[in-house]
Amino acid sequence: MIAAARTPRSPARRGAPGFSLIEGLLAALLLAAAAGSLVRSVAALSRAGRDSARLAVATRLARGQLDRLHAAPLTRGWLFPGPHPAVRPGGNVNPDAAPASGYVAWFDREGAAASRAAASWQVRWRIGDGAPAGADRLSTLRFDVLAFPAGGAPGPVVRLNSLRSSNGESP
Repeated sequence: MIAAARTPRSPARRGAPGFSLIEGLLAALLLAAAAGSLVRSVAALSRAGRDSARLAVATRLARGQLDRLHAAPLTRGWLFPGPHPAVRPGGNVNPDAAPASGYVAWFDREGAAASRAAASWQVRWRIGDGAPAGADRLSTLRFDVLAFPAGGAPGPVVRLNSLRSSNGESP
């Protein structure tokens, strides 16, 4: 049997089939940076989803109050002249001021009615005169509705404005 002659490796070919230590460290560093970016992206998407859900709740609460104001009668009927109590002028939508009695509602995290102590959301509204100068005050009302987190918590603030005409309702 003839033995094959072994030739020593030349210095130029040494390490060519595998990775050197520096190449391996560089690859690990790039992988760690990519994984860090992925984790930050997932965290940002999670925050965005949570903020979107909170904004949806605030919008639903504000829209619900605006719908209730639009559905309320403008007057108490011919027997009791004057505006209906549900649409009497007043209220404030300044979140830094104390809420006006009768123009505020409290809701839990999911949007169900709650006591002030247990509330996660506050909805305020203001009813004002939207009629042009010289017109009947009851002909047009302006509704401003504000929904925001209760207790000064950070979160989305939703403000909706609307006008309501009497459309022939007699005052």
